[in-house]
Amino acid sequence: LILGATFKENVNDLRNTRVAEVVQELENHGIEVSVYDPLVDTGEIQKLNMRPLKNPFEAKEKFDAVVLAV
Repeated sequence: LILGATFKENVNDLRNTRVAEVVQELENHGIEVSVYDPLVDTGEIQKLNMRPLKNPFEAKEKFDAVVLAV
């Protein structure tokens, strides 16, 4: 699980985010990655080929690791 997807804190701007590159690298190693950012619409996260999570506190799946991307 990656918490945080935006370029800067307290904005919903994904234009210069490096999180998409981190997700891609992890997926290249066979790791399934979900991304959560409360400021960003899940559709915008999907546009960058990332798997959005609506609310990590209500997730039915368990995570092996959590990355805080801030």
